[in-house]
Amino acid sequence: MDTDNKLIKLREDAELILNQSSFQAKEAPLVDLTRIIHDLKVYQIELELQNEELRNTQKQLEESRNRFAQLYNQAPAGYVTLNQNSIILQANQTFADLVNKDLNQILNTSLSDFLEEEDRSIFLSRFNAFFKRPADKSMELKLTRKGGTPFFVRITGNLKTDDLFEVHHEPKQPKLFLIINDITKQKIAEDLLKESEYSYRTLADSGQALIWSAGTDKLCNYFNNVWLNFTGRPLEMELGDGWMEGIHPADYEYCTKTYLSSFDKRETFTLEYRLRNSKGEYRWILDKATPNYNVKGEFIGYIGHCFDISEIKLAEERITFKNEELLKLNAEKDKFFSIIAHDLRSPFNSFLGLTQLMSEELPRLKISEIQYFATSLNRSASNLFGLLENLLEWSSLQRGIIGFAPVSFFLKPKISEMLQLAIESAYNKGIDFEIIVPDELMIFADVKMFESTIRNLVSNAVKFSSKGGKVTVCAKSFADDSIEISVQDTGIGMNKGLVERLFRIHQQTSRMGTEGEPSTGLGLILCKDFVEKHGGEIWAESEEGKGSRFCFTIPNYLGLQSRS
Repeated sequence: MDTDNKLIKLREDAELILNQSSFQAKEAPLVDLTRIIHDLKVYQIELELQNEELRNTQKQLEESRNRFAQLYNQAPAGYVTLNQNSIILQANQTFADLVNKDLNQILNTSLSDFLEEEDRSIFLSRFNAFFKRPADKSMELKLTRKGGTPFFVRITGNLKTDDLFEVHHEPKQPKLFLIINDITKQKIAEDLLKESEYSYRTLADSGQALIWSAGTDKLCNYFNNVWLNFTGRPLEMELGDGWMEGIHPADYEYCTKTYLSSFDKRETFTLEYRLRNSKGEYRWILDKATPNYNVKGEFIGYIGHCFDISEIKLAEERITFKNEELLKLNAEKDKFFSIIAHDLRSPFNSFLGLTQLMSEELPRLKISEIQYFATSLNRSASNLFGLLENLLEWSSLQRGIIGFAPVSFFLKPKISEMLQLAIESAYNKGIDFEIIVPDELMIFADVKMFESTIRNLVSNAVKFSSKGGKVTVCAKSFADDSIEISVQDTGIGMNKGLVERLFRIHQQTSRMGTEGEPSTGLGLILCKDFVEKHGGEIWAESEEGKGSRFCFTIPNYLGLQSRS
């Protein structure tokens, strides 16, 4: 039986006993009285226990209220409760400390009284809307500290209503509970950051570097004005991967591959690529990029600094070209001394040996022997003369002494004239000549250079042909009026390696003719220089043991006139 039922039962029993007369009480059964007294004592004990429990509950409630009040007053943020007129109904000690006032000076005053004048109108104009729906809203305002300087706060809040009713059973008016956080340090940090960013952007825009940055998504989110002025494109077109539209097609794959690979590894990288500028020209860019981290050490992307290195690249190319020219000059020098030291000395030794032998043995020599020596001397003298002539022409060409004066002339007579000079050496070897050139074919060329080219090619053909061989000179014209001339022999030919080394002064190509004739390879170098002076090309076709065919072209008349 619960307490209320026990109480009702005890009252009923007590009233029954009290309503009876005294004699009735005397006559009442003792058992009933004993039971009632017992129940009263039990109930008394229960009441005492309940009172003790109520006292403990009251104590706990008071302690809880004290803890709440302590937490409320010592909270890290200021707490205030406002009515619809922005009057402060309640505030904690933290807020009182923020404004440097006592709590009794705060209550029943308007929160706007503690705001800086410039922010007071902002607060009042937004308060009604804030009061009705404070959720997900905030205001950043400046409060005034008594006797101190203004400070920044962020205000957030929510509505609260009581469940109890007033005397007239009408609900209490809703109140606005505000949380006020001092954000002065944060605002100072933000201002410093903004100032730092402004200074950085000012510095970035005043320098020569093209600066960019990208986020963790690998897309660019910033370009300085130097970059934008260089490309001539607005920022919105460059953002993301739009800037890649300006990369030279030949550099695009290499550039993007290096960028993405380094980004994934978070490595510093350097790129050289061509980027289109505002004039539509491609300029060489040196792009140095490094991973970017925030103050917490978190990776936030990349930042890159670029410089236009087109002039440096051009200078490097010039230096490379100068180096190549120096290497070429050194090779020419080495070739020259090689000819002097070996190829020129050898024929002279032979010539000197023959003259010494004749001077010592002349009285005892027969006419046939004298004729043999004379023929050998003539051959040696002719070889020496040809070699010296090539050396002089080559030297003059390198020093720019030989001029270029092309004229028109018939081709066949000039080739016939040049072949007459090779008849003697060809006759001794039993070599035949054949000319396959149209009678009416004319050429526009420098006569001396043309003669030297034909002379060297025919001389080589005879030199490397065996007895009974044949040398054929052909010429034909093409639709563009260019002319191809070839000198073909039936001699010893060349292997592929030797063919590839021809026309290169720094390559060793000299070898003896079929009857020991000397060769330096210098004649072919002269042929190449003379042909290229005309804007033509020269090449060789050969197979070992099956002869050789040397060909060169002379471009058309109009082309030559423009080059002259």
